[in-house]
Order: sequence, then structure tokens, then C-alpha cells
Amino acid sequence: MQNFHREGAKEETVSEIIRFVQNQLGDSLDFFLKERSVRDSDRAVGRRIAGNGPESRAVMENGLRFGVDFLYGTNTGLFLDARPLRAWVKRNSEDRRVLNLFSYTGAFGVAAAAGLSRSVTNVDIVPSAIERGRRNFERNQLESDSRTHMKAEVFEFLQRAAKSGHTWDAIIADPPPVPTRGTRGKKKRGRGFDPSADIERLMGRCHGLLNEGGWLLACSALRGSSRFEGRLPGDAAQRTRIARGSDFPGPDDEGLRGWVISR
Repeated sequence: MQNFHREGAKEETVSEIIRFVQNQLGDSLDFFLKERSVRDSDRAVGRRIAGNGPESRAVMENGLRFGVDFLYGTNTGLFLDARPLRAWVKRNSEDRRVLNLFSYTGAFGVAAAAGLSRSVTNVDIVPSAIERGRRNFERNQLESDSRTHMKAEVFEFLQRAAKSGHTWDAIIADPPPVPTRGTRGKKKRGRGFDPSADIERLMGRCHGLLNEGGWLLACSALRGSSRFEGRLPGDAAQRTRIARGSDFPGPDDEGLRGWVISR
């Protein structure tokens, strides 16, 4: 369970949810709670509130295995509202060279590789995310090498790619919906990513590195579709929005959405 209220979850609400689920599925389940917006970092990364099973495990989705961790970081390692987008990627990656930006734990990359892509390059700045991505490839017995999982800031990677003439047949861009801090290093500090300032530039760079006949999957978890869709490259005839899953309730402009831009 995840709660996004700044004051955290109400205990009576949590207890009510547990009772309801146990009545439906039995009382042997494990429950973990992440309170994402509270100041107490221990509550943000998660705590066990019922059960005694393992805090990390592998789950199945459309025949693929992904690792999740209920007590590490503010996210588990797999975003459930992206399930239809991963399924689309798997169906449309055959024989394509695929670039997966802001790859996190590599779930989109796994879907592309399982869809018989020619190659996959996952790019993320966080070393632990890159390592979890490697393990997800291993769980699915997918081949990978030093070019499959790359630690880099996205704009620096795209700049190097443009200078060296690299292009791809498919690009997945799933940037964070909130500003991120820059990374510190011995010689320099990256400035991080600000969706309000950087999305249009990101999409333009990606579109410029697409081969003819390629596709760009642009993802957004920003509240309100217009804030994102108006910054996408190409005209309306080149864009197709992927329908959200029927098992993800709520307004249509909330949760992760994806647009395919063809070239």
C-alpha cells in the first residue's frame, strides 16, 4: 500500500483496508505501507504492518519476472500503472534497436528484449537502479552486456549519441514527474531533471535520434495530460495514446500515460 498524504496514512483506514483484503483473500498475506510524502524517511521507504514473509521477491507479469522490494526506497521497483505500456513495448520491439531512458529497474527494457528486439540500451543515473535492472534481465534469462545497462545522465548520453551518429529504431522516455537533484562527482555536478523545463528539450532530442519508421514512447505521470502532450514532437497525426489498463481506476489524466510518436 502507498499513501501520498503529507500527514501520512490514518491507522483506522489502513486497518479497514487490511480487514477487507483478508476477508477476500485470507489472513496469511503480508502487508507493507509506504507513506511517500511524510518527512520521516523511515515511513517513506516502507514498513511492515502485517505478516512475516520476505520483504523482497519476484512477481510475474504477462510471463515476465520482475523483482520488487517493499522496504527499499520510496518505490517497489515496478510501477503497476505502466503494465499496458510494457505490453505494448513487448509487442512492438521485434528486430528493433531500443533505447530505454530513465530506465530505473529496466522493466521496459525487459519487455523490449522479451519482444525479440535486436538490442536494448537501458540508461539511468542511479547505480542501484542499474544493478536491479541487470538482475531483472537475469531473472528472465535475457542476454546483456556492458552496453545493455549504462550509468549516465540522460542529456549527456543523448549529446554523446548525437555527436557519434548513433540512432535507434525505438526510444522509450519515462522521465520523473517531479524535479530531481543533480548528482555529485569529483569533477562536476549534474543539474538533475526538471519536468517543467526539460520535457520539450528531451522529446526533441529523442525524436532527432529516431530512424525512419521508428517510434518514440513518451510517458508522463504529470497530473493533467495537456501539460505534457502539448510538448510532444510531431503533429497530431503522428501520435497515438495507449489506453490505460481497465484495472487502474481514477481520472483519465492521472497515473502513468503513454503516447507513441511515429516517424
